[in-house]
Amino acid sequence: MLAISHSYSKLLVLEIEKSLLGKLNVKSGGKENLKNDSPWQDSIVKIARNKHAAFGISDTNTCIFRFEVSKDIKHDALDYTIIQKVKETTHMSIDHFAYDYFLLKTDENSQHMLFVALPLEKLSLYHELSKKADMKSLTVIPASLAIFEILKHSIEKDEIILYVDSSQHTSNLTFFDSHCPVMNAPEPIEHTVCIDEIKKALAAFQEKYNKHVTTIVLGGEKIEAVDRDTIAKATGIETIRSDTIFHDALLDLGITFNDENPHTYLNALGLGILSFQKDSLNLAKKENLSRLNRHSYQSQNEAEHHFFKKNVIMLSALLIFIPLVLFGYSELKQSKKTEERTPIRKIDPTPPPAPVLERNDLTLLIQNGSGETGLAGKVSSNLKKKGYTQIDTENADSFSYKAVTVKVKESKKQYKDLLVFDLKDDYTINAEIETLDTDSTYDAIIIIGK
Repeated sequence: MLAISHSYSKLLVLEIEKSLLGKLNVKSGGKENLKNDSPWQDSIVKIARNKHAAFGISDTNTCIFRFEVSKDIKHDALDYTIIQKVKETTHMSIDHFAYDYFLLKTDENSQHMLFVALPLEKLSLYHELSKKADMKSLTVIPASLAIFEILKHSIEKDEIILYVDSSQHTSNLTFFDSHCPVMNAPEPIEHTVCIDEIKKALAAFQEKYNKHVTTIVLGGEKIEAVDRDTIAKATGIETIRSDTIFHDALLDLGITFNDENPHTYLNALGLGILSFQKDSLNLAKKENLSRLNRHSYQSQNEAEHHFFKKNVIMLSALLIFIPLVLFGYSELKQSKKTEERTPIRKIDPTPPPAPVLERNDLTLLIQNGSGETGLAGKVSSNLKKKGYTQIDTENADSFSYKAVTVKVKESKKQYKDLLVFDLKDDYTINAEIETLDTDSTYDAIIIIGK
């Protein structure tokens, strides 16, 4: 089986087999530095053909919830109860998500569940990839669960760990307790502002859960991008590299694995371990793939309906247009007879049009002030479709903002109405558009609240 961890810049593959005695045999399946013109999907098709493959998907694409249900609820009733619980607490439209859940622990009265969901359109990318490579099986697991599978060996009962997973240009922040992932920062953070963003995330976590992080663990392919001593000094929290944790996990599992940067395989090894566990979570399970097929079929029907509707409208327009043309021709003939007798009327000059505002001239910063994973990135994508090209994203100074706050520099005030127009269909916007400080790096800042 292949355990595959990927980012925009690197592809890491582990080949994992399970012996008859239950021992995992692990070896590197290769590393590949990806270029802009060489997407990771193309590489996967080459190496995963006719193989069992497990993928770790970024948490910014998934929704992870932890909650309790009654201990007495079992089987089909449990599935129904969990879905209702998710709908009540998150207002998600579950119809468009692939999902799975598993039991974390049981106490005297409750079952503690972890629920994970992924948009069907995201799952479809991996499903199409598996068909293209003719894979024997497909497993899709949130990266944080794979990472936890390794970190859990080092987390004591009441400890909280913040894991900083650094890639080429950004880092992802995830908080873990001894049971599972607890919270992750909604947006990846730039290395240049890493310290400030880590401090913000620590404050947000403490505010939400009233708990303190005991250890910060640095990992990922660009582990050296974040300085351990600087973080420890800035936060006052013990900060370690993931090398030691990964090595200890290998010893616990009885695995020998040689690589100059073994910690970069932490995610992939966790994927492999989870994939071999009985009844492990898998967003690409059969039920979700069936829902994916139904979703595609419905989309096709909708497209056919739209095509039919479009043609009916065009036909109706023609039936109206043809008589008008004939009538217009008759009127034209009549007007030519009287044209010489019609006095020429002087037309007043039309005032010059208002200047056209170019969206790509505006520099924007989208801040996630809600705590919802990936929200700033989603807003950024929507605005880019409308023509804005200079957009950065980050987390706001807190996750307690309400609705959408728009701040615009005085020198760019002509863009206020345009920004409101481009946002109003999807978001509730605070009535007052604030004036942004003149020394801001950006022309406008948009804070997306709850």
